[in-house]
Amino acid sequence: MKKLGLYAMAAMALMFASCEKEEPPVNLSQPPVLLVTPDKQDTVFDVAQPTFDFAIENGDASDYLVALTLNSDDLNISFADTTTVTSYTFDSLPDGKYEAVFYLLNSMDYQKVDKSGSVSRRFSINNSTLIITFEDVNLGESGYWDGSDLSGTPKVEESWGSQVTNYYGSFADNGFVFENVYTSSDWSSWKGFACSSLTDTETAGYTNQYSVVAGQGAAGSKKFALAFDDNATFTCTYPEGYTTCTLKSMMVCNGTYAYLEMRDGGFGKKFAEGDWFKVTITGYTGETQTGAVEYYLADFRDGKTFINNSWEQVDLTLLGAPEKVVFTFDGSDKGDYGLNTPKYVFIDNIAIELVK
Repeated sequence: MKKLGLYAMAAMALMFASCEKEEPPVNLSQPPVLLVTPDKQDTVFDVAQPTFDFAIENGDASDYLVALTLNSDDLNISFADTTTVTSYTFDSLPDGKYEAVFYLLNSMDYQKVDKSGSVSRRFSINNSTLIITFEDVNLGESGYWDGSDLSGTPKVEESWGSQVTNYYGSFADNGFVFENVYTSSDWSSWKGFACSSLTDTETAGYTNQYSVVAGQGAAGSKKFALAFDDNATFTCTYPEGYTTCTLKSMMVCNGTYAYLEMRDGGFGKKFAEGDWFKVTITGYTGETQTGAVEYYLADFRDGKTFINNSWEQVDLTLLGAPEKVVFTFDGSDKGDYGLNTPKYVFIDNIAIELVK
């Protein structure tokens, strides 16, 4: 009786185990069907990298691959690819109309599953991203432009009890104008924006103010801009033909001058527990603020020991589509005349999302 009882128990255990693992039956008499999402024609994507998701009806996804072709007669684009039965994201398609065709392959021999047919999807891309790179700004032999060529409009003004001549100039990239004021006097100086290609990461002090501590522009570029002092401003003129234009992001980095001051000390203090330095980027349309974002260029609060020394992306979508953008600075190291930390931030690759 004991043997029969053990056999019966084993059989019951196997029965329950097989029931737990049993999957819905596949109807082998029917061919597999490829399901594609979006499941409708003429989808409009507002991103340049549209994604299509896949599933298999009446088959095991691991037994198949998805082959695809993409064509656009308007843009003279045509290519093919193969992917697993999960999803596929197209890479950076320009605005226009497209047709994609998807069909199944056997994963063993890469032969088309004829009986399953194919699935086509017409779609369009209605998105563009404009990037402000500064690569076309003329810097001259010095490797930087700060208004010292006196190309700006001169204006005699009073400063600290003396008469000085301020030259109001700018440089531009794709409709974005970066304002600069160069002061011609015994202590020639500038404020606002300058443009540079200098990458000295070792020399300390004010004479190295045009060098970025990352040692290159964002994404390895050659040129970049730098904002100095409060109220550095650039204005925004957006291209025509789009329903919305939105500031998307900006790359930022410390300059070598400010970085070494905060790391080692100089005119300002060597940063220690509790110290911080930040830039605030504010958008305006007329006198109305559209939004503001902050980025800490150094942060020694709450046990942190961070000083930025590489290009980092700052999300600007809170600013919307401002007419102008203004930079201001704040920090923990202050004296009788304000911040002791050099008030600089380097910027590059400003992204503007354009939607038709």
